[in-house]
Amino acid sequence: GGAQRSLFGSDHAHEVGGAALLSDGTPLDGSVDTSQLLIVNSHFAGALAAGPGGALRATAGAVTSVNNRYTDNLATTGGGLHITAPVFTTCADQVQDNVAQLGAGGLYVAGELLAVTLEPDCATPTQVLGNATYGDGGGILVDGSFYATSLLVEGNAAGGDGGGIHAHGELGLTEGVSLVGNYAGGRGGGLTLDYLPDTSELQLPDDVAPRPYIGAVSIVDNIATTGGGVVLSGSGLVDDVRAAPVFDGTNLERNTAYDAAALYIDPMSSLIAQGDDIYEQSDRIDGSVVLTGHVGPTAVVRGGRTGRWSLTVDADADAVLVDGSGACVLPTGVSTTSCDPGAPCSCP
Repeated sequence: GGAQRSLFGSDHAHEVGGAALLSDGTPLDGSVDTSQLLIVNSHFAGALAAGPGGALRATAGAVTSVNNRYTDNLATTGGGLHITAPVFTTCADQVQDNVAQLGAGGLYVAGELLAVTLEPDCATPTQVLGNATYGDGGGILVDGSFYATSLLVEGNAAGGDGGGIHAHGELGLTEGVSLVGNYAGGRGGGLTLDYLPDTSELQLPDDVAPRPYIGAVSIVDNIATTGGGVVLSGSGLVDDVRAAPVFDGTNLERNTAYDAAALYIDPMSSLIAQGDDIYEQSDRIDGSVVLTGHVGPTAVVRGGRTGRWSLTVDADADAVLVDGSGACVLPTGVSTTSCDPGAPCSCP
């Protein structure tokens, strides 16, 4: 199923899917067939749903949206789109100026979200702009894995957590992703991540391990009460040395918060069962970030001491790192801060 070169406008629905409700017959008991939905070159505008999905509510084995506009729609959740699918792929879409009362101002996905560009058919990134919600996820709310190589999330607002993005699950963001000028009344102006590894990936080869990954992403001019740039809850397994770093040249610039203007790492120690094995997830952090122009009394906060830290910071001015009841100063320039499990951090 799909819509090509279509305009949907000023529609109203008393329950769900203000402009369109699409289903491939996927049973409501959670089983999924192999059918797919493709939506291309359409504009969903000015629709109102009393339930989920202001412009579009779609349920399918897989959903792909290419070069569509979802603008000025209203719903309870998923002001622009509400997608339930094992995989939702978006490319060259615009999700703008939508509002959701309860959460996911622009886009809600239950499943895996892929934000990519595919030459030559959709060479521009999906843009999630100016959406708002009273709840969590001003731009995007994902219950599942979230992987993006090309995405702009700008000017969104949440009354709760995750002004730009609020994600529950796995995360992989690369250099083509920008989180700019988002606002959260709670935590995580740019991004709030509740990291939940896929338990099927815990028993992986010796050189691989499940971790969130945030590459050379631009996280700029975001505002929150706590964690102006990023709030991370859970980041991998205790003392697991197999994995790639969580941060890899991540640019945290001019973010603002009363507590942790750039980065807040939640305390984390939770047990995950996989077969006969028990894994412990922690607040372990490593990798590198660029830290410039933060606004607030503290730049980085380590909320707990379960996991080991080795974080290289390139700072344009001295920045305060708070670790429990103590604090130290990250110096101007490039330095590496180490924090042993159960022990305070040691700034250079």
